Amino acid sequence: MGRPFAAGKKAIGYCDRCGFQYLLKDLRSEVVNMEETDVKACPECWDPDNPQTQLGRHYFSEAQALRNPRPVGGTSGRELPYSHRWDFVNPTVTTGSSTGSRFDGWWASNNILSYSSGDSYLTLDSAPSGQQVIYNGWNNTDTPTWISPAIDCSVYKHINMIIRVNRFPVLDDDDKYDFAFAGNAYFVLTDSGGTSYPYSGAQKVESSFSVLSFVNAQTADGFGAADKDMATYFKITWDMSSNPLWSGQCYSLRFDIFDTQPASGASDDDNESIQIHSISVDAYYNPDI
Repeated sequence: MGRPFAAGKKAIGYCDRCGFQYLLKDLRSEVVNMEETDVKACPECWDPDNPQTQLGRHYFSEAQALRNPRPVGGTSGRELPYSHRWDFVNPTVTTGSSTGSRFDGWWASNNILSYSSGDSYLTLDSAPSGQQVIYNGWNNTDTPTWISPAIDCSVYKHINMIIRVNRFPVLDDDDKYDFAFAGNAYFVLTDSGGTSYPYSGAQKVESSFSVLSFVNAQTADGFGAADKDMATYFKITWDMSSNPLWSGQCYSLRFDIFDTQPASGASDDDNESIQIHSISVDAYYNPDI
């Protein structure tokens, strides 16, 4: 049986794109998305199938993405800047009739808070009247100077304090440390309280500071009056998110730091001091830093 079409070895045809005459056998069909079309083009006009028309037909991976990344400013908060940080390098000093000297807003009760020119820390000396407490925001009977801008509690949930001590808290007769050495942080969520005492037990967070922090760091000579070199640096951390009331805006802070005077009943020999090197309100806390 004969063929349905002639061989056409010398047949001519015209390119569908440029219109020039060519041998019919030299014209090639255009292919789009791997499908042959009715468009025939000369060798000069013919284009191969464009791979961009074949998206989805082949699996590929550029392998540029990172698994579980930690970008700057990520929601994890690891690279977020702190909300507030007090380094006490040339602090601003103000004086109140009921607070005495305030350093970058911080003042003390039951003890003496001081700063010496050239230092980069505050010195908190214990007094016989009791536990060492510092405040910022509320100023006793003086006009409050609330923390400004206020702390955003939804983002900044950790407070870190770097200290040094020249005497560890001493065990009393009941094998308990004099006063609450671990320290408590109190917070105030309103700036409308005036001079009224704003702190309450409900708005309090206990630190995770451990007794072993002192025991493991104590030198063979101890940290008595003869040892004037301050002890190892310690970090006291408060996880404010552990208290569900830590929300909205925070305008004032109070820290009840451990007492460093001798055991209960003993007199203060004026040798117990705490150096406060920094206080920061952070979004993220790494215990290894």
